[in-house]
Amino acid sequence: MALFPGNAARKKDGPLTDNVEVQGTHVGLPWNPQVLAAIAERLARNPEKGNE
Repeated sequence: MALFPGNAARKKDGPLTDNVEVQGTHVGLPWNPQVLAAIAERLARNPEKGNE
């Protein structure tokens, strides 16, 4: 269920930004396995290499 068009919340892709779409509610984001996996993957990246 989308409350607004998906592209309304997107930022321009860059070396330190990612647009990630997950299914779930706003309130459930802190416990959403898709969100946690996306965060863990990005934290494991080398910050000097960005989104490579």
